[in-house]
Amino acid sequence: MILLLLPNLIMFLGVEPIETKKNDIKFDIKKPLASITYFKNHYEENFGLKSTMIKGYIDFKINILNENPIQNRVTKGRDGWYFLGNHYNNLINDHFGNAPFTDDELYSITNHISEINTYLKSKNIKFYLVVPPNKSSIYNDKLPYQLTKSATRLDVLKAHLKKEINFEIIDLKSDLLLKKDEEQLYYKTNTHWNDYGAYLGYQSVIKTLKGDFNISKSPISNYDYEEGFKEGDITAMIKNNTLEKTQYLIKKDTSNISTIVNTYQHLHFKNLNQPLKLLMYRDSFANNWISYFNDSFGETIYLRHYILDKSFIEKEQPDIVIFEIVERNLNVLLN
Repeated sequence: MILLLLPNLIMFLGVEPIETKKNDIKFDIKKPLASITYFKNHYEENFGLKSTMIKGYIDFKINILNENPIQNRVTKGRDGWYFLGNHYNNLINDHFGNAPFTDDELYSITNHISEINTYLKSKNIKFYLVVPPNKSSIYNDKLPYQLTKSATRLDVLKAHLKKEINFEIIDLKSDLLLKKDEEQLYYKTNTHWNDYGAYLGYQSVIKTLKGDFNISKSPISNYDYEEGFKEGDITAMIKNNTLEKTQYLIKKDTSNISTIVNTYQHLHFKNLNQPLKLLMYRDSFANNWISYFNDSFGETIYLRHYILDKSFIEKEQPDIVIFEIVERNLNVLLN
């Protein structure tokens, strides 16, 4: 067996690392442990991955050594499920409650939320913070291992905001967990929820908003199921470009929706059949939401950032402002 592996080992140990910019690797003498961790991760992710050898390296790690090729970025789960690794905001550690916010971070976020809420209240605008769950929060059973679980960053932040400023996060996890065994809600090879998972999340948000506003939910009967394929953004990292079969929800009639602005950072739609105006600051998880929310509001604006510009708010005068932030990116609230 060793003789069979030897040519492969020589091949991979003999190649040079990927070319990196001079500023890619930094050693901060004031933070030696952080610098060593950064260098270790950089080495693990890049050593031997010369562009012409990537596919061979990955095949060797998967098929010969039976290991994840880029463990810090990709976690291979059970039954064909893949998850992001700790490279992304310490995601796996946070899942098991091992990457908590510090007290200073909690108070910083609380102050930011309080300032936003106070300002929007002064303009008679309702503010909501909505958190779609990480895939691992819904499909915990598909992770490759289980550890003792403690409170996550989201769990702690929810309790802290409620206690300190009586502000409640709309956490979509419980509603999705109720349906996870009935239909697949997230892609196996992609970080995101599928169209049906996104619809359940939208339904959950509208249920909360109806406590403050007269809003109609777009019924799922307004949509047709269409067979299709989805590229795996996680598996693409390990050069596995297999497309995953899925079902898209396609709106049957879009004649009532007109497009005002259509750019990557800024989307703006009008619906003459509804009264209220929504401004949503969002990430890629809201991509699947656009058709649904456009049906529930007279005007919808989607901005792909979280910078609250008061002049823009006062110009547009929305009835509702939503910050949609996927669970793994809650740290954006620190800025």
